[in-house]
Amino acid sequence: MRTSKPISTISYNTQEFLIAKCDELIRNHKISDYMFINHFAEADEKKNHIHLWLKPNTLLDTMDLQNYFKELDPNNPTKPLKCLDFRSSEVDDWILYNEHYEPYLAS
Repeated sequence: MRTSKPISTISYNTQEFLIAKCDELIRNHKISDYMFINHFAEADEKKNHIHLWLKPNTLLDTMDLQNYFKELDPNNPTKPLKCLDFRSSEVDDWILYNEHYEPYLAS
């Protein structure tokens, strides 16, 4: 997807890697802002992950971003840490979803 609208994803990257990559995107004027929330795996989830929100500063190709966020996993070198597919996401919706705000989730 090519977009200049806010987007979000689930990331399985390390937090340090994710911050470094997002800060680089800001320095290169690709995004103007980002936020993330660490999410610890619940009973129905396999592993910890990060909910990531990005505000593009220019037209971005989300497949390029997925490649950009690939991180070598020393524990499993054949399977990099990465992000799931990006989706359009307004910040208010993203926050309510990540807080598991019951009325919002019910809607």
